Amino acid sequence: MASKPLTPEVARASLSVRVSSLISVQLARGKVGVEVVASQLHMSRYTLHKKLKREGLTFARLLEDVRRRQALTYMHQAAGGNCRAARVFGVERIQPGFQALDGDIPG
Repeated sequence: MASKPLTPEVARASLSVRVSSLISVQLARGKVGVEVVASQLHMSRYTLHKKLKREGLTFARLLEDVRRRQALTYMHQAAGGNCRAARVFGVERIQPGFQALDGDIPG
């Protein structure tokens, strides 16, 4: 799967920042995979996991963080409508999930 190259700023950033950026791009396409992200960074899945572990992180944790940030962004932009965030994140009722993520419901 071809993708846009990382911006120079992201390319110089820590591995976790680069991985988060690539996860964000993959989420926009609807499917995220550790193998695809590792390939885009020119490393194996094993090497990616090992390097992230050195930063005290996992791919799953970064994926969760990116999804949370995007959900918060969608919720703050929604102006009272939860439909887009619910469709994107595949949940029927987004408010309880939002409270768990942020502790508050925007309004």
